[in-house]
Amino acid sequence: MGAPTAAAGHGVSPCPPNPIGTATIFIRISPHPSTHKLRLGDTAIGNHGCVIAPIGVGFIPADMCGCLWPSQADMRLDRPQLKWNHWEGSRMRINLASVFVDDQRKALAFYTDVLGFTMYRDIPLGEDSWLTVVSPASPDGPELLLEPSNHGVVKPFRDALVQDGIPSAQFAVDDVQVEYERLVTEGVSFIQEPTDVGPAVIAVFDDTCGNLIQIIAEKPIET
Repeated sequence: MGAPTAAAGHGVSPCPPNPIGTATIFIRISPHPSTHKLRLGDTAIGNHGCVIAPIGVGFIPADMCGCLWPSQADMRLDRPQLKWNHWEGSRMRINLASVFVDDQRKALAFYTDVLGFTMYRDIPLGEDSWLTVVSPASPDGPELLLEPSNHGVVKPFRDALVQDGIPSAQFAVDDVQVEYERLVTEGVSFIQEPTDVGPAVIAVFDDTCGNLIQIIAEKPIET
């Protein structure tokens, strides 16, 4: 791939050097905004207006990518055709998160019988298990791993989080007030009652397994 060159109508200028030194991300302008599909031959344009090259397969050399990083990219709403990724089909997904628990069986009972999750995997691994739960609303995951807390660094870390009132995880609910009232009847202890924080309502409870958990209901976005 050659050096950046000017193209008619773009008023281009050379890209600044890439301060990071490597690049694995294209910023692409698609001429097909109706489908947002990126095709071979589309033009890559940095936020400084420089034309990089026709889109192809592979990575753009680091010395040509100073203006291509997402944090520097022009993502203005008046340019909805702007799209960035490695290439079509390589999007990363979250499939597993975890919370450390003092007792896996006690945690499983709380997370299923009280919170309403469903057990997904229970694979014996010596004295412990690979034990996960999922939401009935998403039965194929993401999974939440109820991870044993027997590693030496876990207790001081979690104790500090609890002391400072910092949740270890956050779960979404439709109505925080309704869920708060339901959990209170189940004997759940809340350290923060339902609180309006502007774009959402939150509350924080003790999961009885060494963690604080936050529940949240986001408000509809006003248009």
